[in-house]
Amino acid sequence: MDGQLNHVMVPKAKQDEAARQAFVGALRKHMQGSLTPGNQAVYHERIKPAFVEAHGREPANRQDVASVMKADPYYQFWSALQRVSQQAIWDSVTDVIEHDGDRLNAEADMLATKKPAGGSLSLNPNLAMPSYVTAADIHLMPGSYVGDGNAEMRQGSLYDRGLYLYIGGQCGPENDGLSYMLNGAIKARFPDFAPKRILDVGCTIGNSTTPWKKLYPDAEVIGIDVSETMLRYAHARAEGLGVPVNFVQTNAEFTEFEAGSFDLVASCLLLHETSASALPRILAECRRLLRPGGLMAHLDVPQVLGLSPIQAFLTSWEEENNNENFAHLIREMDLPAVAREAGWPAEAISQPNIPMAGAVDVRNYDASRQLAWTFLLGTA
Repeated sequence: MDGQLNHVMVPKAKQDEAARQAFVGALRKHMQGSLTPGNQAVYHERIKPAFVEAHGREPANRQDVASVMKADPYYQFWSALQRVSQQAIWDSVTDVIEHDGDRLNAEADMLATKKPAGGSLSLNPNLAMPSYVTAADIHLMPGSYVGDGNAEMRQGSLYDRGLYLYIGGQCGPENDGLSYMLNGAIKARFPDFAPKRILDVGCTIGNSTTPWKKLYPDAEVIGIDVSETMLRYAHARAEGLGVPVNFVQTNAEFTEFEAGSFDLVASCLLLHETSASALPRILAECRRLLRPGGLMAHLDVPQVLGLSPIQAFLTSWEEENNNENFAHLIREMDLPAVAREAGWPAEAISQPNIPMAGAVDVRNYDASRQLAWTFLLGTA
């Protein structure tokens, strides 16, 4: 197996299946290293001059770039290959799950029964599923975060292995690097911060949840999500890794936790998966849940503000071709203003820069790196 941690809940590929996944992973890396940069060359050599000739000015935004570049054969080839390669990731993992599903389910049942790490799982069968979760197959992943609604491990294992291939292992062997990076950003501003109760919002398979317990072993850590299938996998995964985490099925817009009951409410890549109406409710709920002196910290996709027109255009590929339906809005939102409208005092909200992580050292915060991630911080 490649660099992903081979824990018990990762689907076990046969030799030919592993070879197929290796090919797809290599293709993705080749595209990012060699083909994606070609878009920049095409822009400067063909697109920008053509736009200037037609309009008498340079492109001012990503819409200007799109009006010309979407017709360029190089971009069309790259875009099609990008989409096909992503679909190939899900296909390659699905084939493995088809024959390894029974083992995954058996492992999950055993871990849920014995609870070797001491974590817990609380489900709500009556929870209404938000439309922004069910409207499309997010990331082109068949079944999105919900699947077909059964209790099997299929959807969680598909996401766990597919995510690793999708990002080329850039979040580490446990797909958990973003939480370490988020914690690094928090500690850079609040070096003495030591939360005793932590809520990870929109936790999916718990890859953003288990790091908080490792970072703060004396803290109670709770991960929440709307998807039963993801939470069942998250619980089994955490137990298999030996990390005691409590998972609860609830909606981040209106949880049932007591007001003022958490020191840290955090998320990694949740906000852009919601909606314009849900986002302010989530931010308001974060504020309600925090104790005095607590922190809200969200890490999310880069915004287009401050990017060059070509960078902004290439960034927008995800929302146009990858079923990231809210990302195109959140990339241009004034997030501190949304938080203020949700009840946060202006002085309590900030949006400091957070650096883009490298391929291996996502756990090491380095303020000298190129700025990319969106980081929304609230102090209670």
